[in-house]
Amino acid sequence: MNGTKQILMGLVLAVGLMALPRALAAAGPVSVELGSAAPFTILAGSEITSTGPTALNGDLGLWPGTSVTETPPMTLNGTRHITDSVASNAQVALTAAYSDAGGRSATISYGAIFDLGGLTLTSGVYNGSSSFAITGTLTLDAQGNPDAVWIFQAGSTLATASGGSVVLPNGAQARHVFW
Repeated sequence: MNGTKQILMGLVLAVGLMALPRALAAAGPVSVELGSAAPFTILAGSEITSTGPTALNGDLGLWPGTSVTETPPMTLNGTRHITDSVASNAQVALTAAYSDAGGRSATISYGAIFDLGGLTLTSGVYNGSSSFAITGTLTLDAQGNPDAVWIFQAGSTLATASGGSVVLPNGAQARHVFW
């Protein structure tokens, strides 16, 4: 009887271990560590330009540049860090995070100037050979997983149209979306 129990336990363990890689793959990528860059809604290197009503929830940072143009002035629910040590340290952390996210293997690769509007995407790494656009609604569906992560790797730019939006249903969180 003990031999039968050992065989059954071994089979259960083997089946569980075979399912583990599939479960880990379904979980999607792990989050990107932002470090001291995390409190920033905008963290730029050369200049910041806002044309139109803009409200930001988080810090605004610029290093090493000095040009901030706001027409009309932005509403900022955070702290401005323009060419100070906080912005400088955040840029170092941002560079490390950028390298991490950029080095991830793509779940899906798209061709040049790909429009994400109208798509529903689950957790993953999405690579565009040149640019991404959002001309409609992009839905990032966490499928009930509050730790779901989306990483968008664009070769050049992200362009959003007036009325373009990103919707985060089913537990998706903005802090787990990286552009």
